[in-house]
Amino acid sequence: MRHEATKALFAHWNEVRRGPAAPDRNDLDPALIGPLLQDVFILGRDPVSQGWCYRVAGTRLTSFARRELRGETFDLWWRALDRHDIRRLLSGIAEDSAPGLGGASGTAPDLSVHDFELVLLPLRNGGKAVTRMLGGLFPSALAIRRIGLAVDDLRLTSVRTLLRQRQDAPYLLPRESGLDAILDRRRAFRVIEGGVKH
Repeated sequence: MRHEATKALFAHWNEVRRGPAAPDRNDLDPALIGPLLQDVFILGRDPVSQGWCYRVAGTRLTSFARRELRGETFDLWWRALDRHDIRRLLSGIAEDSAPGLGGASGTAPDLSVHDFELVLLPLRNGGKAVTRMLGGLFPSALAIRRIGLAVDDLRLTSVRTLLRQRQDAPYLLPRESGLDAILDRRRAFRVIEGGVKH
């Protein structure tokens, strides 16, 4: 984790969870993460499609996207080449109750490229299954300084998992296409241990 906001959001999630289980969404205290909320979102799993949709999205995120994100599937803002990996990442996080951390970049209309840090934290909603996710998409200092910045087609640049509980459960696999593997240099995934409560 490089972004201080990512560390703060993860620390709150880690503080309210009970052992290895994901915390319940009602355990979160928005007042304790108030300064982060403009870059934070909540995803919910659609019971029919099993897709993950925005239930709430921070004001800076909707400004970057130039639209209201509520109700939109999470993968739609990402470039088409990355949507399959995003869906697999979400499924893996929900199955293992293990957070995901990633790097992202987005291209503005003037073709400038801006970096973001993505964190996805599993949540329960009154039961044992993970049916919500707390997420943050935190912009670089350069992106923050660009007033009115709009970002199209987010690109996934790296992914790793935290507190992985089952070592035999892969999250993302390299694409089979050799051309994709050459053009897409992010395929170096690793597991980071840490943050386990005792």
